[in-house]
Amino acid sequence: MTISTLLVCDDTSKADSLQALIGSRPELRLTSSVDQATAQGRISTESPSLVWIELSPEPVKGLSLLGELREKFPAVQFLVSYQTLKADLVKSAMQLGAVEYIDPESAEQLLPDAIERVIHKLNEAVLGSSVNRARVVAAPTAPETPAVPDETYVPGAQASTRSVTGVRGKAAELSGAPGSMPWWLGPLLILCLVAAIVYLAMSQVHQ
Repeated sequence: MTISTLLVCDDTSKADSLQALIGSRPELRLTSSVDQATAQGRISTESPSLVWIELSPEPVKGLSLLGELREKFPAVQFLVSYQTLKADLVKSAMQLGAVEYIDPESAEQLLPDAIERVIHKLNEAVLGSSVNRARVVAAPTAPETPAVPDETYVPGAQASTRSVTGVRGKAAELSGAPGSMPWWLGPLLILCLVAAIVYLAMSQVHQ
């Protein structure tokens, strides 16, 4: 795996040595060397996998740039370098997301391991993207809800079958289902039957 690398360096006296250091590693491919002011635009156009930031001559300014770039380009990996090994700078660089802090004396020992970690993180990012795409493809599609209910729609249809039947039954009673007997016919028939019985009883008395 060859890692496209962008060098960000405002210290012109160090640029050549850092370019040589990057060129000495077959895993790294230097795309260009820029100053801090143009770093963001160059990252946008070149899309490097690794950005190497030299903190000289103003370490605080370099760390501020690291924080800004890390936030704007979360998929990019970052290395920082400085002329001396300072505990506060190392801690700040790690907290801001740098993979490694490299000083000239330890460069040969630290750089191979740093490159391995960069490759590991890049592979993790690629694998994570593939898994997420697979999840999106495999995710079941939710059934679409009709924009306009059809004639069989009953409010509260997600309740039980009994409740749906009850709602429909009440609607049928109120509207009067075809072929059903009017509610007043039953009492009228009973009244007629009682009147007939009374009439027959009176007829028996008069006889």
